[in-house]
Amino acid sequence: MGYAAAPVVLMSNRTGEGLDETKRTLELVVQEAVTALQQGEHGQRAFRMNIERVFTLKGHGTVVTGIPLSGEVRVDDTLDLLPTGQRTGVRSIQAYRRATQARQQTHASPSICATSRRTRFTVA
Repeated sequence: MGYAAAPVVLMSNRTGEGLDETKRTLELVVQEAVTALQQGEHGQRAFRMNIERVFTLKGHGTVVTGIPLSGEVRVDDTLDLLPTGQRTGVRSIQAYRRATQARQQTHASPSICATSRRTRFTVA
C-alpha cells in the first residue's frame, strides 16, 4: 500500500474520540504489511535508507550517504527517491571507504556512500 492508498482516520487527542477506530486501522495496516511481506519475493523488504548527506564529486556525480534501514541495494539497481518519486540508478557503493557491489541492512548497519545516475536533489 502506498501513501496514496493509506487510510485517513480522524482522532481527537483532546477527547480521545476516534481512538478505537485508529487502533483498528493501525492493526489492519500492519496485518496487510505482514501479509505483503510474506507473499513478496523471498520475503525481502524494499531497500530504504535515510539520506544524511548529498554532494557532487567531480567525475563521479551525485553522492548520497546514509544508513540503510531495510532491504538490499546493488550496483545498477534502480531506486525511487521519496517523497518525490524520482527514479535514479546506483552507479557505485562504498562502505567504510571500500568499494562493494551490494549492501544490505544488518543489525550493525554501516553507513554507505552511493553514487547515482542522472539525479538532481532539491533541498526544500
